[in-house]
Amino acid sequence: MRIALAVAVLGLSASVATAAADPDRYMPVRLIVESYAPKPGSSILIGLRMTPKPGWHGYWSNPGDSGIAPTVRWSAPAGVTFEPLKHPAPTLLTAGGISSYVHEGEHILLSRMTVPRTIASATPIPIEADLSWAACTATQCVPLHTKLTLELRAGDGSASEDRAALHAAVAKLPRSAPQGRFVESGKSLRLVLPRSLALQPARTRFFAEQSDVFDTAAARSRVVDGLLLLTGPAGAAVPESITGVVTDGRHAYRLTLVRTADLPATGAPQKAVGESSAKTKPKHEGQAEMRAPVHAGVPEPNPPPSNWTGLAVTVAALIGAAGLAWLLRASRR
Repeated sequence: MRIALAVAVLGLSASVATAAADPDRYMPVRLIVESYAPKPGSSILIGLRMTPKPGWHGYWSNPGDSGIAPTVRWSAPAGVTFEPLKHPAPTLLTAGGISSYVHEGEHILLSRMTVPRTIASATPIPIEADLSWAACTATQCVPLHTKLTLELRAGDGSASEDRAALHAAVAKLPRSAPQGRFVESGKSLRLVLPRSLALQPARTRFFAEQSDVFDTAAARSRVVDGLLLLTGPAGAAVPESITGVVTDGRHAYRLTLVRTADLPATGAPQKAVGESSAKTKPKHEGQAEMRAPVHAGVPEPNPPPSNWTGLAVTVAALIGAAGLAWLLRASRR
């Protein structure tokens, strides 16, 4: 049954990719800039304004157990450079043992474009963004691809109508934070966050930028002697340092955690908070229970599936996510 379901999911993914889904049906996107007349020798903000349709979401730079992270290939005149995309903090979506790191509602993925000093004033600067990403709901996923263009011209740096939106997106980016620490003990990791972070312990989650490092959904948080600790299952290969984003939904910080042999002795836990488990309490933060994302066209079972069928659907969804990424690359060739 699991093999049959996996084949069916991959087949549906292939049909969606072949159909070249229209992004406007699922998640319209616009290419916006801080200035249409950037000064030679300056840098300006440039962003991808994503607007998911109700019920749909996009993915963070590490999508988690399923989904596809957005990727962009820039084309511009010689000497024009672009920084890597920067994301706002993600939200955790868990269901059926699958955890994904997602963006809901309108969000802007940011980059910074630098114009060389050698470019003459009034010189045209055509920009193209070749974008690939995915839009998903609780029951279906659609791979998307588009090419977005803008015609800029070297000038005086005058502001565009989207400047305020881009600056607001910058304000939503995770702030840099001091270095933290972690201890690996058997199959678990204990993360020690800096004391200076303004976070509500019960709502705090850590999202690793590296894949398969830390189980965000199963982690528990607690305060011990004034230190905020997050403890959860370790991934398959834990590096010497872990980079990621820690957030409580209101504040977000980007930090690096370095491995340490042990932590200083602490007293008894002051408070145990924020316990959650994707395996026992499938949920989407702030919403009702949701099933794991699978691909377009797969109906939700009715009546609810048995334990065996649920396991099959989970395995199929994981295989389907991998197949979706492969098919997306193949469709672009």
